[in-house]
Amino acid sequence: MAKATALNGRSVHTATVRALETWGAQKRMILGSADGHAPRSIIGKIARESAEGDRYWPTRQHWPEVYRGDGLCVQRIILTLEEIPRMTLSCHYILVGPLRLSTRELADAIGISKSAYWSNLRLAEAVVDSGIKLLSFQPDVSSPVN
Repeated sequence: MAKATALNGRSVHTATVRALETWGAQKRMILGSADGHAPRSIIGKIARESAEGDRYWPTRQHWPEVYRGDGLCVQRIILTLEEIPRMTLSCHYILVGPLRLSTRELADAIGISKSAYWSNLRLAEAVVDSGIKLLSFQPDVSSPVN
């Protein structure tokens, strides 16, 4: 795996950051933020998505599936996270870069402190990093098992 990058006190592998950025771009397409929706409405969509994840809804997709490659891998891992870390990671990789929202604005929108925001982000990134490592694990099959 590529070397770790230090970001705001977080140590994240470069490959994991690239995978999260790919996922964020794909998620923006799904949520429609690429069409210029207001950032607050995107945060609302992320919150509704988290709340509705526990209910049964018939599958009615009206867009082509856009998760692919690293984005699909990250999406599958993110589904295992608790609500607040998942929302923090979603807001960070979907909204921070292209929409220029501050950490304070995102933390307030989620309803947590700025320090809790960074703590939840570190946790979520570590889970994604570990998940990517597990999914890309290649066992050594050259030596026979006794």
